[in-house]
Amino acid sequence: MQERKHRFSPQRDLVYRLISDSGEHLSAESIFELARKKIPKISFATVYRNLSQLEDEAKIMKTEGPQKVMVYEVASEPHHHFICEQCHHIENLKNPTAAFCHSCISTSSEVPFVIRTVAMTLYGICKNCLAARITKNAKGLAILQN
Repeated sequence: MQERKHRFSPQRDLVYRLISDSGEHLSAESIFELARKKIPKISFATVYRNLSQLEDEAKIMKTEGPQKVMVYEVASEPHHHFICEQCHHIENLKNPTAAFCHSCISTSSEVPFVIRTVAMTLYGICKNCLAARITKNAKGLAILQN
């Protein structure tokens, strides 16, 4: 994606800081709610426009989160995601092969297109939700509850 520079704006700076400071994957709606606490008259359109501009500048990345809602995070090294199907927590999977996947596919002479990014999302149950589902029976053996 080609990087474009936009004029500085306090709203865009706030949107970036909210994402950066959270350390989480935030939806546009969540960012809007957080932004309204700082700038009460900010509109959803302003937040969304600034998200798009930050993405154009390659400062943030957008990915599909739980329930097909797009979420934003600070741009970083290539990585994959794990989404818990129960609590909807998103975990970054730091794996050195994420960058390799991209370079290995995009340098193949058999690929008739240009690959900008490779993304993989794994779905399952996180360790916290899994631990909450484990109980012990009368003999002290762990049992996974549905």
